[in-house]
Amino acid sequence: MLEYVVGGTGFEPAGCSVEEVLSAIGLTFNALYPERAIGHQLKPERRPFPAADVLHCVAFEALVASVAAFNIANGIPSSDEDKARFVLASERLQSAVEACYAK
Repeated sequence: MLEYVVGGTGFEPAGCSVEEVLSAIGLTFNALYPERAIGHQLKPERRPFPAADVLHCVAFEALVASVAAFNIANGIPSSDEDKARFVLASERLQSAVEACYAK
């Protein structure tokens, strides 16, 4: 059983070491200080690309998407190569959106 005395900083264990106090409540120092992930001291990367670069890419892919929309609206058939490029534009636009929310 632990006994406490009123000390200058509040209640302190009476004559017990820190290890004894922790042991009495079923803990060790490891429980107080869990392991940190490797690289925990590194600052997280804010954004992998400058916003202006991403915006330029988005603008170009939006242009590609507008060509696809124009072709569809005007009944202009698209080649398989064009269709593949339109899909790529869509994927790149979606990746840009996801990059905005990356942490």
